[in-house]
Amino acid sequence: MQGKVLDVLLREGVQDNTNVVGVVMEQPKMSEPEHDPIPLDLCRELLAGEAESLSDEEVELIRQHADAMAHLLIEIAVQGQSEG
Repeated sequence: MQGKVLDVLLREGVQDNTNVVGVVMEQPKMSEPEHDPIPLDLCRELLAGEAESLSDEEVELIRQHADAMAHLLIEIAVQGQSEG
């Protein structure tokens, strides 16, 4: 299972930052979105107090990572259904 997750991460362009100390997130390599992302204001609302001290660029990075993770989780669920 772990190999499949890594394959999906690499295919989606999510960079590996496991060997980096002190970096929370790196810029994901994103292609053009196939859908409209949630508005930045809604993303801030969902993050609540956590977003108060964040810049728009930082919230945008969180939004991009959340989108990539959502796609990954959906793909894992679909793979699980087709295998089982």
